[in-house]
Amino acid sequence: MKILVINDRQNENKLGREIIEKTIKTFQTKKIEFKSYNLALDDLHYCIGCFSCWLKTPGMCVFDDLGRKICEDFIKSDVVLYVGPIKYGCYSPVIKRSLDRQIPNILPFLKK
Repeated sequence: MKILVINDRQNENKLGREIIEKTIKTFQTKKIEFKSYNLALDDLHYCIGCFSCWLKTPGMCVFDDLGRKICEDFIKSDVVLYVGPIKYGCYSPVIKRSLDRQIPNILPFLKK
């Protein structure tokens, strides 16, 4: 089993740190294969909605940043775990940006 952990680096409260530390320690002790990203807003470019990842370069975003590697690891994972604080009743901006950058992994159904 392969697990991908995406953590919001802004998750500075004690509970958030404990959750991520204990989760990763458990994966290590049980020898579970995992990849962990500790993200900040600077690590990922905004999705600009150009749909080049569907139309021009299928499966690949025009921005060559950490988002491409996360997309690749997302595809190879059996489980994806997002860890971050709740802001205004929703996930944090960092988690939102990483979710937006998953668009290249979705099969498009566009017609001209």
